[in-house]
Amino acid sequence: FLFYQGQLFKQPVLIAKTGIGKVMAAALCQKIIDQYSPRLVIFSGVAGGLDPRLAIGDIVLGAKTIQHDLDTTEFGHLRGTVPGTDYRFLTGDPSLLKIAQSTPATNFKIHQGTILTGDQFMTKKKLQANSYLIEDLDGMAIEMEGASIALVCELNHIPHLIVRVISDKADEKATTDFEQFLPMAVSHLSHVIKHLLENLPKP
Repeated sequence: FLFYQGQLFKQPVLIAKTGIGKVMAAALCQKIIDQYSPRLVIFSGVAGGLDPRLAIGDIVLGAKTIQHDLDTTEFGHLRGTVPGTDYRFLTGDPSLLKIAQSTPATNFKIHQGTILTGDQFMTKKKLQANSYLIEDLDGMAIEMEGASIALVCELNHIPHLIVRVISDKADEKATTDFEQFLPMAVSHLSHVIKHLLENLPKP
């Protein structure tokens, strides 16, 4: 893992790239917590949109995140529950949510909702075969790392916020959409992160 430490929008920050998937994200997050003791964690990246109200370039804030592929329902647990614990839906920090939601935006919308995390790249065909993602879990967006970051932060009692920009509609056009709209997606995401950092309360 590579870490970049310095100042960003007048805030001391540590920036790192997780890699793809829940294990890589969780390993990096715990390493950062152990070595640097951050006062909060903001995790950003792209996601596929599940809610038809979402447009490519919109932002989804993780009011809740859940591991949709954690399935021990055969043992009587609700989907997404971490067995042996009460962890299922993981809540983003309310103060960070409020700041991010207040970001001035004219050419994209900012939403709050449930972000689903799993170690699969979802297509429309897979979504149709897994209707629980929307019907049971009320997923607004889907990606591959956020809930693992959220769980590590919960276990370490550190405030967190998952911020995702919609780069595709989680369908057969996803790979094409991603390449075509990545510059716009990055621009929108950076705008929200800048607003967050500039408006963080003093420690």
